[in-house]
Amino acid sequence: MRLLLDEHFPRRVAVELGGRGLDVTAVTEHDDLRGASDGALFTYASAESRAFVTQDFAGFSALLREAALSETEHFGVLFVSRSVWSSIRDFEPFVAALARFLEARPAEDALLGSAAWLVELIETD
Repeated sequence: MRLLLDEHFPRRVAVELGGRGLDVTAVTEHDDLRGASDGALFTYASAESRAFVTQDFAGFSALLREAALSETEHFGVLFVSRSVWSSIRDFEPFVAALARFLEARPAEDALLGSAAWLVELIETD
């Protein structure tokens, strides 16, 4: 699976994941995407066969609903709760959680037409 990180996630997260061999890019790496509307980002992610990672549940749940009603194909949305992201001072737990999520879903279309939540930062045994 390939990801596009919303602009509230720093480019460093994408760089760290790329260093692990994962195909992740961030809105902040693309001047033409900075400040773009949610709809434009959702469309861009789909055109690039990428799931979109965001904290914006309200905006993207509406886009998911519209896509379902219009039967528009998309590569999914991965929601990250604000409490999970805002509590992180070190990027590594977040990067590791995203890496685990991706490694568990290697198919490019693993979130095709759907959404998921990233809820666990630290693996528990």
